[in-house]
Amino acid sequence: IDSMAAAVRDGSPGAQLVLGGLLSALLSYVVRELGATFEVGPLHVAAADNPNLRKFLIDDFFDQLIDSNARMEDLCSRVHLSQSQLNRVIRELYGTTFKQRMIDVRLPYIKYFLKYSSLSVHQIAQRTGFQEDGNLSLFFKQHCGMSPTQYRLAERAAPGVPERTATQEGGRL
Repeated sequence: IDSMAAAVRDGSPGAQLVLGGLLSALLSYVVRELGATFEVGPLHVAAADNPNLRKFLIDDFFDQLIDSNARMEDLCSRVHLSQSQLNRVIRELYGTTFKQRMIDVRLPYIKYFLKYSSLSVHQIAQRTGFQEDGNLSLFFKQHCGMSPTQYRLAERAAPGVPERTATQEGGRL
């Protein structure tokens, strides 16, 4: 709540981004807690009959991806599909594969942390599910064509990047 209040008071160009991320995280948390409180019955049966529930479960998995080292097998178990069936469903929903969807979800978080926080590459690696800094650096260089440090320097040199406060850096997306 303090981070959201600081983002509203800040009024800088990045404040809306921070506020949007915080509100998204809060809503995701509330929905997860409600889902845990009110059992819907066997989700695999309900998800098989309801494509919207299956999409919700898959979206929720990718929303939580930043907080864990989730694997395809984890999502397969959650929606009760084989890996090939899951890839078919993800291709229908997003027009891509599971692996590419993971990249599409992780990369914006990494870019956000590099641009708007003073977290070290090691801390960003931990927050985005990479076991080692080198893995994050290699991943980032493969998909962005530059190292995380080079990206941070280039983005911070761009006009309109707000200064961060300790409160904002300590908050989560």
